[in-house]
Amino acid sequence: IIDENVANGIIAFTQWKDANKVKPVRVEAYIGSKKYKYGGTVDLICLQDGKVTCIDYKTSTSAHYEEYKLQIAAYAAAIEEQTGKRVQQGEIVRFCKKTGAFDSKKDVVILSRKEMVAHFKMFKGLLTYYHAKTELPDLR
Repeated sequence: IIDENVANGIIAFTQWKDANKVKPVRVEAYIGSKKYKYGGTVDLICLQDGKVTCIDYKTSTSAHYEEYKLQIAAYAAAIEEQTGKRVQQGEIVRFCKKTGAFDSKKDVVILSRKEMVAHFKMFKGLLTYYHAKTELPDLR
């Protein structure tokens, strides 16, 4: 690998993968909700310690976890709508491209089912705003 940032990201990913019991179900899966009219690509749908989990990887230098929690909650809801299977937890995993270092205490956020349901309520509110705004005529 020529790019040092890519190599560091792979090192961090390997540290995380080796420390967790992850059985991939789908990788880079496009998911969407017909009911709420949104879509996206979730990095990993897996069984982690026997729980259906959706995971999104981040490589940014800072972690905007509050925004990412909304994203994970939306992914989980779309997965459930498409498959009928209950997503039991969500996970945000940050891999540092600068150093390759990985700290499971600060680079991993796990959302319980209850937390994802609460964040999805917030996401739906923002989505309602977004859809209403895109329907407005240009008032310039």
